Amino acid sequence: MKALRHFVAATAAVLALAGVAPTTAHAQVGVEINVTTAPPPRKVEVQYPAPGANYAWHRGDWVWNPEHGEWVWHPGHWVIHPDAQHTVWFPGDWVNFEGAWRYVPGHWRTPAEGPAPDYVKLVAVTKPPPVLRVESVPAPVAGYAWDRGHWAWDGVDYRWVAGHWLHAQHEYHYWQPGHWYQHNNYYFYHSGYWH
Repeated sequence: MKALRHFVAATAAVLALAGVAPTTAHAQVGVEINVTTAPPPRKVEVQYPAPGANYAWHRGDWVWNPEHGEWVWHPGHWVIHPDAQHTVWFPGDWVNFEGAWRYVPGHWRTPAEGPAPDYVKLVAVTKPPPVLRVESVPAPVAGYAWDRGHWAWDGVDYRWVAGHWLHAQHEYHYWQPGHWYQHNNYYFYHSGYWH
């Protein structure tokens, strides 16, 4: 049954990706959130089978819930490759920068580009992010939440990471999407979180 739910969500995600429009939406720069408590060690996860051949695993990670002042575990999940033969997923991570923990969002890279720069360089972003793209969100899927697309910094410029379905954790009901915010001369990304 769990595999069926993941398949249904993955199918909906395919339809959602097909409906991405090249237009813009509201500015993504939002409320500043400084996390001074270090994230717990990442949990060891069992990677369940991929729902199809053109999927990439996004490892689980901790996200900061500012409403409750606590870390919440966001489990790993499969997402559809934008181009299965030419892209690899570079995972996001938390970095201690200027006295606070900042999140570096993951992004897609081509194998020819090689590894991304050090995470500290990826968090020192001085260029403001573009406005969000408008995505066609498919009909809701029971037990899942839509994580809207966002811009990720790759060390040189911003890259679009398309929205996808997240399996909802039973103790939480709503997914708050991530956003960029400005602090002094830098732009930081705060990851989305459950509440």
